[in-house]
Amino acid sequence: LIFLDQSRALASDVDRMLDLTSLGACVENAVIAAREAGYEPTVTSDFEFHQVPSQEYSNPVARLEFSESGVADPFFAHLAARCTSRRMQRTSTNHPQLEKLSSSISSFSEVQLDWVTDPGEMHEIAQLAGIGNRIRFEYEPFHREFYKNVRATQQEVKSTRDGLDLATLQLP
Repeated sequence: LIFLDQSRALASDVDRMLDLTSLGACVENAVIAAREAGYEPTVTSDFEFHQVPSQEYSNPVARLEFSESGVADPFFAHLAARCTSRRMQRTSTNHPQLEKLSSSISSFSEVQLDWVTDPGEMHEIAQLAGIGNRIRFEYEPFHREFYKNVRATQQEVKSTRDGLDLATLQLP
């Protein structure tokens, strides 16, 4: 069972969106690693999610069950090197690639995928992200929250194994 530790939640994480996205990434990594180890995982995520401020843990948000005979996952070789890049990358994706990616989520009825390919729309989204970042740095509670979670050195990253590694911000 996978639970959300609400005692570590950020005040700025509206509806636990960031927490649940992080748990989703962890589940994905577990699925990939399980297949590499010879197990086939089954993920169930139909648990009702409740915010219970007085309790450290709420109801489970997902369940992983494993059976033998999983087929090795080709993504396993990339897990250790996976990272987020916040730098703008100018690459183009052709229409068939977008269609293939879009069709890959068709079994998830509650998921919607929208592609932003127009440079003007991308600029507008970047402007909104910039405004959000400005609010985070100018609004004292969010500012404090951000710096409380930044890990400035590799030693701190390794010792806490949480937070945001300053290197991932790719600052000049």
